[in-house]
Amino acid sequence: GVPPHGPHHFYAAIALIHSQDNHITGVEDCRRHIVPVTDNHCCTRIVGDGVHSFGQFTRIQDAINSLPVEGGKVCVREGLYPEEIIIGDDRGPIVIEGCGEHTVLVTPDAPAQPAIINVADTREGVTVTSLKMRAKRGAIDVNNVRNIRLLDLDIIEEEPVTGDTSEVPLIRAILGRHLELRSLRIDTVRSTTPPPNVPAVSLDGKTHVFADSEITTRSRIGIEFNGTLARFERLNVLQTAFPGLLPRSAIRLGESAEEARIEHCRLALRGELGDDAVVDISGRRIVVSDNELITEDVSAPFAWGGAHLRSGDHIEFRNNRITGGSGHGITLGSVLWQAEAGGDFHREGGGKRQHRLDGINGGDLRDGYADAAAGVQFIARADAALDNVLISGNHIEFMQGNG
Repeated sequence: GVPPHGPHHFYAAIALIHSQDNHITGVEDCRRHIVPVTDNHCCTRIVGDGVHSFGQFTRIQDAINSLPVEGGKVCVREGLYPEEIIIGDDRGPIVIEGCGEHTVLVTPDAPAQPAIINVADTREGVTVTSLKMRAKRGAIDVNNVRNIRLLDLDIIEEEPVTGDTSEVPLIRAILGRHLELRSLRIDTVRSTTPPPNVPAVSLDGKTHVFADSEITTRSRIGIEFNGTLARFERLNVLQTAFPGLLPRSAIRLGESAEEARIEHCRLALRGELGDDAVVDISGRRIVVSDNELITEDVSAPFAWGGAHLRSGDHIEFRNNRITGGSGHGITLGSVLWQAEAGGDFHREGGGKRQHRLDGINGGDLRDGYADAAAGVQFIARADAALDNVLISGNHIEFMQGNG
């Protein structure tokens, strides 16, 4: 006479469905995904795009937000990820690792951040490795961060979103410390939109290493450094010209650069006549040694080329091979330019007013130059001093100016 004990029914939410006006507007997966045993605890979180791969999350940002306070490793499986990622707290070290060229991060259609990956105000360290990035604005933006490692990345600059006039470097580090960039491949495929008037890579801060990487850029400075303690080693930088524009320097060290070394690099300009040298050097305690500085004369006239030691103190320029250019192998010192009517000073490349349009060295700085479009005549003023320079063991050939 005892009633049956069952059956008993138990329910678990599999998904939460959002709707409006009898139409489904979204679905949230309520299941907790199990990490495959083959990951062997290497991945703290797993991201898949839901099409080419599957994981615990479909958005990288959601995976990062779910990390414990001690940080962890986010493994991003193959797929396409159109999102902007923000890392900005002091949780433990974070690693974002993809599957090489099969993991592709792209700028979303309506970008709101400077870059695809944005890291700010964290001191615990972030590593980004083994990804491909298709950037319509910036790729990686770092602000006031320590211990950043960017390793084995393919970064491609694409045409910007329609109407986006932002001028942002592909990689920018502001007030950073201990930044390591290694095995990067940076290229631009822009063909219809002129490049922004900012470097492809802009670094300041302290204690950086940039090595074993390739950069191809069009009419924008390849690398600009304005910090302290940096090594640029075994880089291959090719500067070409965007249609209607001139090639720019492969590497520029600004006035605030200090204790920087450029060594064992291949740096080249290719394009029509321009005023920029292959390297543009200012700063204090700078060493430039054992590099190839090449100007490729694919057409005549061609770029100024060589090295421009602009201003600074204790600069060593040793054992470099300089080949080709419409200017001098090494240009020493610099001028500032100011409108005859007064106003702000600005700088131009080392060849400004030192060559004629036929590519033969000549001209006179005292004549100034005219900006015909603006209807302004500019005159030369003295720039900062250049002191304590050592030039030794360099090989200079095929220059149209002096050695």
